[in-house]
Amino acid sequence: MASSMTPTLTILIPTFDRPHEVNGRLREIEALWGGEVVVHVQVNPGKHSVVEIDRSLFSGPLTVRENPSNLGFVGNVVVGVQNIATEWLWILGDDDILNEHAKSRIEEAVRECDACSADAAVFNHWYRSPFGHSVVCRDLKTFCRATGFGDALFISGTIWKTSHFRSHLEDFVVYAYCCSSHILPHVKSLTSGGSPVVVIDENLIDYRSVQRWSHIEYLDQVLVLLRHPAVRPQAGLMVDFMAPTVVTFLSAASGKVWTGEATFREVLRVYLIHLWNVLRFRPFRMFGRSGMLMWPLRGLIRMCSGRTKSSP
Repeated sequence: MASSMTPTLTILIPTFDRPHEVNGRLREIEALWGGEVVVHVQVNPGKHSVVEIDRSLFSGPLTVRENPSNLGFVGNVVVGVQNIATEWLWILGDDDILNEHAKSRIEEAVRECDACSADAAVFNHWYRSPFGHSVVCRDLKTFCRATGFGDALFISGTIWKTSHFRSHLEDFVVYAYCCSSHILPHVKSLTSGGSPVVVIDENLIDYRSVQRWSHIEYLDQVLVLLRHPAVRPQAGLMVDFMAPTVVTFLSAASGKVWTGEATFREVLRVYLIHLWNVLRFRPFRMFGRSGMLMWPLRGLIRMCSGRTKSSP
């Protein structure tokens, strides 16, 4: 991605009604790449006008396209990917603030992927890998040790070979309901003798704490991932992989019982479903700091904390 070469990376920013966030990302991309990367902004229409996206903030190749109607996040990504001509693709959330080292880390990851014929690289933002700075994962078990489920869920934390991502668009769309269908290319590759996945123990995003995954519907929907034909034979490993992150999500969701954003019955129902999967496939996940039995205690602490903060 040197200045004398044609850019090999496109940053795709799917967005809905947040032109000012997009402008912030354009400023950051310009500061890091100086125009030496392709940027494509795919817009779902809303209350704000697409003209509020300031094209002058980025000096490199930039396209901004608006859909005729709101296609949702997945539909927006699918349309946006059709316009990518570079070898590599980074899907960047419009509200995800770039780390100052994002460019050099992506360039390093691309070199590592080229060296081992990997089609994707996942960057850890919360989980700390026991393998050190980076590891080439050639099987699902290694991948599940090298990264966390929450990190794999974070779509801004992965770069892809464009052709690889396109080849899995059907799964991305069909399993969109589980809100984690972008994990499926990794699972399918690693369970079928396909290309490896590189995991880098560094972040690309200066993450803002947004409890999107504390919504009950997300916790309910993510279980659909276990029905995929590539995941089903690996259900035990995947439940084990998901468990620490799910416990954190459940704890956050339980805190919303006190605020009235969720009911105890809703949280309990989802908890029991996840508990049943743990009992079926990984009963040892019942115990320990990230065990399913720890969730009620964490939830109680969150509820009490919320009550204290809201007290006069």
